Amino acid sequence: MNRKRLEELLAAFPSKRVGIIGDFCVDIYWHADMTRSLLSRETPHFARPIVAEKFSGGAAANVAWNLRELGVGAVLPITIFGDDWRGRELSRVLAERHGCDLRYVVHAPDRVTPAFAKPILHGFHSEQEDARLDFENATPAPPELEEIVLANLAEAMPTLDALLIANQINNSLISARVRKGILRLAARHPKAVAIADSRNEIGKFKGVILKPNEIEAARVFHPGIAPADITDAVIRDCGTRLSARCGKPVFLTVGERGAFVFDGKRCDHVPGIKVEPPIDIVGAGDTFMAALGAALASGATNTEAAELACLAAAVTVKKIGITGAASPQELLDRLDAKQ
Repeated sequence: MNRKRLEELLAAFPSKRVGIIGDFCVDIYWHADMTRSLLSRETPHFARPIVAEKFSGGAAANVAWNLRELGVGAVLPITIFGDDWRGRELSRVLAERHGCDLRYVVHAPDRVTPAFAKPILHGFHSEQEDARLDFENATPAPPELEEIVLANLAEAMPTLDALLIANQINNSLISARVRKGILRLAARHPKAVAIADSRNEIGKFKGVILKPNEIEAARVFHPGIAPADITDAVIRDCGTRLSARCGKPVFLTVGERGAFVFDGKRCDHVPGIKVEPPIDIVGAGDTFMAALGAALASGATNTEAAELACLAAAVTVKKIGITGAASPQELLDRLDAKQ
């Protein structure tokens, strides 16, 4: 892709409306100054003196952030938050910091807003991440909440240029019933480019574009396969079979190597962009998903969309210690540096 074509695609982003349905999480960073830690009098443990906390969007919320940072004009989360402090904080992050339209977010008192809390322990001259603390729902959403979510999606769909489906956590909002409803609405509104990203169930999505990584794709046909056994031959076979099964293109990411694009007729490899360490790959898949959706909604070819998505991921992996997002100027600068 040359600079002129990238500029054309980026110029189309502000006019696009993108919905995201699925699992929205809040990432919490608790910074503890261990030089101030004292041994507890009640237990044989040293306390974690928290001196700062930061919040950012995780999972689908990170996709939303990336869409807005790319310049997409309207981003509409379609999901359920708990009526808890994490839900209020995530609402604030999405609305105030990123300018998302929260009209289709349901706050339910009996649900938990998913969160990943990451204690960062600071010593005199070093820091280390402690074990993560996860907030998740113990049970699936009840049918009455699923009905509300699907009704909201039905209302939003005629207005959307793209719908991104995020199926990423335990007791995901994307239950079998919700998945069927999404696929039914996506078929009814083909104008909206529909793309699914699913950690454990990518093979169950049909009639929409798929964005698995190599492990997710391989385990559809080879359950339990070890990552070391996923060769290029396995990738090409699984991508081809997935595309035939879903009836749509498959964008199969392979980390720093980029992505394989399957369209039912051929397989193209779009190379990744070489990035020098240090890097932080957390959230790179969310960046790829956001850029892919924005590009396809703006008229990019499959190859162009994959190139733009790889370019965006190459920007965000250089943002250490946080799930990052890429701006249009950063994409242009990264393309210039590549060439």
